[in-house]
Amino acid sequence: MGDSRDRWEGNTLVVETTNLAARLANRNWLDQAGNFYSDNVHQVQRFSLVDADTILYQATLTDPTVFTRPWTLAMPLRRNTDKGSELLEFACHEGNRAVELSVRDRR
Repeated sequence: MGDSRDRWEGNTLVVETTNLAARLANRNWLDQAGNFYSDNVHQVQRFSLVDADTILYQATLTDPTVFTRPWTLAMPLRRNTDKGSELLEFACHEGNRAVELSVRDRR
């Protein structure tokens, strides 16, 4: 939901995104607590293959309007190798407005 450009740095896919908040009003929240970023945010995401079943995901947000310095989050994304496991379609969540409504009612 922004203007993204990607490139490879060795075995790491780097995705830089700007204009995240400008496209959709009230879509610039980071979480349900209301932490947000401004139209000036610059996001850099890194996807690094650690092994056949793990990708290290890192995202750095730089937004001088909201934050005093850039900050980064990182987490491993692991493939579920359990026998018989399957992914659920994201479509099963379509139309679920519970989170949106609960956040809106707190304002």
